[in-house]
Amino acid sequence: MTDADKAQVDSMHRHGLPPSKIMGLIAGQAGGYEFAGFTKKDLDNYIERNLRSKIIEGDVNATLNYLHGKAEDAPMMIVRHSLTDDDKLEHLFWADDLSRFDYQYFGDVLAFDSTYRKNKYNRPLVIFSGTNHHRQTCIFGFGLLADEQTKSYKWLLDNFSEAMMNKHPSLVITDGDNAMKSAIEEIFPNATHRLCAWYLYKNAVSHIKDLEFREKFKKCLYGKFECDEFEEYWHDMVESFVDSRDSILALVQNLERALRDYINNEIVAEFKTINGEHVPTTGLHSLERHAASVYTREIFWEILEEIKSVAALDIVSSGSRSTTTEYKIIKYGRPDHEYIVLYDQDTQKMVCQCQRWDSYGIPCSHMFCVMKR
Repeated sequence: MTDADKAQVDSMHRHGLPPSKIMGLIAGQAGGYEFAGFTKKDLDNYIERNLRSKIIEGDVNATLNYLHGKAEDAPMMIVRHSLTDDDKLEHLFWADDLSRFDYQYFGDVLAFDSTYRKNKYNRPLVIFSGTNHHRQTCIFGFGLLADEQTKSYKWLLDNFSEAMMNKHPSLVITDGDNAMKSAIEEIFPNATHRLCAWYLYKNAVSHIKDLEFREKFKKCLYGKFECDEFEEYWHDMVESFVDSRDSILALVQNLERALRDYINNEIVAEFKTINGEHVPTTGLHSLERHAASVYTREIFWEILEEIKSVAALDIVSSGSRSTTTEYKIIKYGRPDHEYIVLYDQDTQKMVCQCQRWDSYGIPCSHMFCVMKR
């Protein structure tokens, strides 16, 4: 391989392309595999030698040096690790400055996932994540644990809490087991802990492009199994998906690439929100324009559907008690089904019986119907 070949391979590999795709791209550029100048085996050997040279002082030392080196350039980045009695790596936690910043805004709901084993030591990788105001996944931090014992999760959650300036989530969603549950109860005693099938499937769809795996995963969530049948099905499915050959250093660098993608997605969505100008499409122009000015684009499209639905609603009665007015609303074609909206004139707050605001975070069509009145 020439120096130019190596430079091109390094660039592609650094951006996450596997050796098979790198070889295919180079062969395509050259006009065929026979004109590439080297074989797939040559490529594999070069990548392996390159990786070994990076971790010549040991995988753990190379990883810690890499992370602490980044922390020197970004003072808000947090890196914590613990060692066993014989000086081997026990646990590792890290979160960069942007992740810590995002958590202060979006950390009320924390997803805590430890299903991954993407490293050659088969250690649990924990990913802390949430959802931002564009309905996108945002990453709050990563952890690598020695095992899945309660004390290991407690160590991780302690360090996570410290890194996030002791801001505790209101709700923690996990794929969890009893050890994880015990740790959450101790470190975040006031948080509600839930397992959510919808979240687990949405997470899989967002991150896994393999359609066959996604269908198998859906069957796991919603299919009818006896306990033993489920355990066997789950084990076979995970074994067919997870690649456990990465070193810790390679794992950290792969996670960095994924994190950059999430950050870029948020920047693009923010740009569209700030610079885009919405043209009203309903008759309720003032409501529509105001919603477009205060919500991100992604959320606004959902709200617009609620505003459009006002056309099918009608207020059939209203009555006041003190400063509160009660509105009864029906939908066209469903006169037997009423929704009640309460509006307080002093506080200018609304409450709707459908509870869409409480469950989904946006005003419902019934509220917009009252706003119209």
